[in-house]
Amino acid sequence: MSALKLIDNIIDNIDDYLQNRIDKIFQIGFNKCATRSMGEWFDNNGISSRHWIDVPTKQQRDLYQFKQYIGTNRVIGRKIYNNYSNNKALLDNYDEYTFYGDFGVFIQKSQDYDLKFLNNSNASKMSIYKLLIKQYPNSVYILNIRNVNKWLKSRFLHYKDDYFPLENLKKGLNIHDNVKLVFGWKQLWYDYICNVLDYFNTNDIMDRLLIYNLDIDSTHKFISFFDEYGIKLFIKDCDDIAGKTKPTGNRLNEWNEIIKQHPDLMETESNEYTNILNQCSQRNINIRYIH
Repeated sequence: MSALKLIDNIIDNIDDYLQNRIDKIFQIGFNKCATRSMGEWFDNNGISSRHWIDVPTKQQRDLYQFKQYIGTNRVIGRKIYNNYSNNKALLDNYDEYTFYGDFGVFIQKSQDYDLKFLNNSNASKMSIYKLLIKQYPNSVYILNIRNVNKWLKSRFLHYKDDYFPLENLKKGLNIHDNVKLVFGWKQLWYDYICNVLDYFNTNDIMDRLLIYNLDIDSTHKFISFFDEYGIKLFIKDCDDIAGKTKPTGNRLNEWNEIIKQHPDLMETESNEYTNILNQCSQRNINIRYIH
C-alpha cells in the first residue's frame, strides 16, 4: 500500500470516528419509565452517570437521601434551568458525566409541573432536547416509553404524601380533579413524544435516537445501539431495567376510583409503538415507522 493510500485510509478512519463518537448520552423521555434503572445500568457498565440529582445513582435507593434533595440545586433539572436563565450552556460547570437522565422534558425549576406546558406556545422552544442537540451535537438520545396507561398509574402513585403530596401538585397546577390531572398527563405524553419524533425525523438525526419500549424491548436493543458507537455494554446487574411500581395506601385507592370512572385507563398490553404512530397521525405528524 502506498504512503498516500495509507494516509487516505487513516483520514477515513478518523472521519468515521469523529462522526460516530459520543460525547454524552441523554435520556429525554418522561420520568417513571425506568430512568433510575437506566442510570444504574450505565454505572454498572463503567459509564459515568447522573440520574435526577447530583449524587451517585445507587445512593438514591436511600429514601432519606432522596427526600432531602427535593427542590435543591442538586437536582439536575434545576441546574439546567439556572444555566439557561443565565445564558450558559445547559451543562455548564456540570459536564463531567456521560449519561444524564430524569432531568425533565422542559426547562423549568421543577419537572413535576411539566403539565403547565400543555397547550403552551413556549413548549417547543423550552423543550430541553432541542437545546441539547444544538449544544452537544456529538451525543445520542434515549426516548424511553412504555404503555401510556401503565405510565399514568406509575406517575400517579409516585406522589406520596410524605415527600411530595399530590394535593400540592394539583394546587400548583390549579387543578382540583384527579381525572383532569391524569388526562392532562396523557395528552402531554403524546404531544411531547410526537414532537420529539418529528424533530429528529425532520432534521435527519433519527440514527442518534434510541426508542426503548420497556414493555417489549430487551436490553439487547440497548447493546446493539451503543455498539454502533463503540460503547460496549453488558447485561450484568440489569435484571429489571423496567423498574417496579410499589403502590401503597390511599393513593392506590384514589387510582382505583379513577379506573372505575374511566375503564379506558386500565393497564393493557397494547403496543405503545402503534399507539404513538396513531397519535402522531392525528397531530398531522408523518412518522411512518418506529421500532
